[in-house]
Amino acid sequence: MFTSGHAVRFVVFVGVLLFSFASSNIIEEENVLVLTTNNFDDALERYSHILVEFYAPWCGHCQALAPEYIQAATKLKEMGSEIRLAKVDATIEKDLAQSRNIKGYPTLIFFKHSSPINYNGPRKAEGIIQWLEKKTGSPTTIIDSLEQLVAFSNTDKVAIVGFFASETYTTIFMGVAGKMDKLPFGLCTNKDIFDSTLSGNDGIIIYKGFDEKKVVYNDELNATKIENFINIHQFELVSEFSQELSERFFEANIDRHLIFFAPKAEVSTDRSIDLLRSIASDFRGQILFISVDTSADQYKGIIEFFGINQDEIPCLRAVILQEDVARFKQKEPDLSEEGIRDFVTDFLSGKLKHDLKSQVVPDDWNDNPVKILTSSNFNEIIIERKSKKALVEFYAPWCGHCKALAPVWDLLGK
Repeated sequence: MFTSGHAVRFVVFVGVLLFSFASSNIIEEENVLVLTTNNFDDALERYSHILVEFYAPWCGHCQALAPEYIQAATKLKEMGSEIRLAKVDATIEKDLAQSRNIKGYPTLIFFKHSSPINYNGPRKAEGIIQWLEKKTGSPTTIIDSLEQLVAFSNTDKVAIVGFFASETYTTIFMGVAGKMDKLPFGLCTNKDIFDSTLSGNDGIIIYKGFDEKKVVYNDELNATKIENFINIHQFELVSEFSQELSERFFEANIDRHLIFFAPKAEVSTDRSIDLLRSIASDFRGQILFISVDTSADQYKGIIEFFGINQDEIPCLRAVILQEDVARFKQKEPDLSEEGIRDFVTDFLSGKLKHDLKSQVVPDDWNDNPVKILTSSNFNEIIIERKSKKALVEFYAPWCGHCKALAPVWDLLGK
């Protein structure tokens, strides 16, 4: 029989249980777990493999990802996979987003036994699933026969095979394979196969469907050196830009790129690319050579990003991919061997000035209370007029917050 004191403690105990259950309860929307500050830690404990998207409802990139993310979550669930997909509305769960150092949207983090791994994989459902399966399974394909080796190495792209008798070297190689998850890695420990490939020695071979077809790494078996070697040799001497390759370009730790803009189908373009290949071999490891097909509609955004007019094509641009992207162009267009070599040499030695993209100053820039600034008139209007003060909004036309601010900004200007 309960005394009044027991009754109070019992009620409190039940209340705590109910609160705990409510706070850890995880709902689903279209097979995607909805996480909050209250249930986030519980989700990490409950699911050993979980991909979490931190998003903002107004973000265009998040909106584009949403159907692919739902499709991936649904397929994984149908497959009976232990991997789950989840999402966090970072505009509501601000403390949670801040604790995870979320600085942009969408940011995806994969938690493997509660340990975070930044997601840098594809944004399509199939690619998301493949990335996750590789992270949760073995990062390498085991090769135990010559037939398997031939099948694995016969590629029109890239295949990397490690031949190791030492368990220590195998561990190093598998660590690299897990990190460079957009490339296929094979592992061979069969000494009989070693004799027909590396004369019985440990080593790594990169098989390619282009350029020299095969390149051998037999330097020190150090993870950083192996990664650098693969980064240099995974691309063609002149790689044709594609969405698939673009992510690998950014991750290759070669932040200097030379980009050739030209319509792919023209004979003169083939001649120019042949010339670029002969030059690129002398600068391998220092700069990536890339071609962009300017006749393809999907790459118009890249052309606009570099501020290239149609009458400039074909042309060259150089870029440094750091926190702030720096662009460079030839003073005078010159696609001769001497002109290209001089451009690359000056670029690598830091002799070139930045090519600053600027919107044309509109005729009515000064007609309204809120003035329109571009890089062409910014210094003159803001920096050089030291006697005047200005409050300047830097905005993106697609940004929801910017759109919401626009009428307030106009009113403030008046």
